[in-house]
Amino acid sequence: MIHLRTWWPRVLSLDIGFAHASAVIWHATDGENVYVYREFVRQHLTAPELAAEIVKLTPDQERKAIKAFYVGPDAFSRKTSDRTQAIELDTALASHGFPSLSPAAAGPGDRRLGWLFLYQMFKEGKLKISPACPVLVKAIPAAVRDYPDHAEDLLKTETDGDDALDALRYGVYTSSLSPRLPIELEAAKLVTVPMSNLTGRALQYREAMQDVRRRRAGMSLGR
Repeated sequence: MIHLRTWWPRVLSLDIGFAHASAVIWHATDGENVYVYREFVRQHLTAPELAAEIVKLTPDQERKAIKAFYVGPDAFSRKTSDRTQAIELDTALASHGFPSLSPAAAGPGDRRLGWLFLYQMFKEGKLKISPACPVLVKAIPAAVRDYPDHAEDLLKTETDGDDALDALRYGVYTSSLSPRLPIELEAAKLVTVPMSNLTGRALQYREAMQDVRRRRAGMSLGR
């Protein structure tokens, strides 16, 4: 069972589809380990319908901890109306406290590097998948390499698991590319207590500073 600290940063990632499933992944990180704790996988949803499901599945208090929402780059060019899917989704989510959508890493080689990064995370025991994510739990052991020409890539399949794995790669790999903040700023970004409660903010900031220092020293609180 995954026990998440309220101040751990959260990230959402999405592989958007329609005929094939849209897959949304929620993960948290303690700075060393990644904890995937929620998934949503479904076909035939428009961008506004998908946004409504994301809002419904994400509690209000959790949204304050969401630091990024990474989406496959095709959503920024694909249109279902006069607007791209990304714009439609971003517009529907903005009023509910979600961050603006960002394109997932998709430069030359990023797909291959992304799978290699996930493999290394799994190998080191730093990528943990909750049983609450049955599509991912089923897809991960079933994934196979695309031999012989693309052995460092995964074989594409027409399954919901393929979409969920792409969403997982978008979120975990793209997050890993973010530069490390100064320790004070990293701790400050973890504070969610409102400004009206200065004592509570100070206490949470102190806890966050201790957490960041332990993580950077290799003493993860998530174990």
